[in-house]
Amino acid sequence: MKARLATVLAIVLLISLNLIPSNAAVKSGLACTKVGSTAIAAGYKYTCIKLGKKIVWKKGVKLPAPKPAPNVATPSSSGVTPTHTPTPTPTPTPTPTSAQTVVKTISRSEVASHNKESDCWTYVDSKVYDLTSWLPQHPGGAAIMLSMCGGDGAAAFRDHHKTEQDNALVTYYIGDLR
Repeated sequence: MKARLATVLAIVLLISLNLIPSNAAVKSGLACTKVGSTAIAAGYKYTCIKLGKKIVWKKGVKLPAPKPAPNVATPSSSGVTPTHTPTPTPTPTPTPTSAQTVVKTISRSEVASHNKESDCWTYVDSKVYDLTSWLPQHPGGAAIMLSMCGGDGAAAFRDHHKTEQDNALVTYYIGDLR
């Protein structure tokens, strides 16, 4: 009877150890299970990447702190509910009409001069992008993107991304290729 109880307890212990959430062990360099999956831990977003023959969590990217919800009153220790004071709305800056919009045009030779990790420009479909600030955050690592620096990045971009990800490039747009 004692042997049977010990066996049951051992099985329960083994099962309980396997029920630990997988994101409990999210840390840069630790093993993960599916390339491309993401996890959030301690205010950082981690992405699972293939590094050589291993599948590991990539260095986390700090997430912005959530903004408090407006008009939320919390009871104070005095029992009086504080009132919310609205923040003044700034006067909007007028947006130029299409006739006023000036698009910077950039030559291929100018793009070619920005061909290193500390200064990386590329063009995709005749649009020029400054990817310098994105390189250290790229889930696949900066090295994979260096071939795009200073030239046509369309083939490399299309090989690894779907067209839905073109919207992500908008943030880095600096002009049109002439």
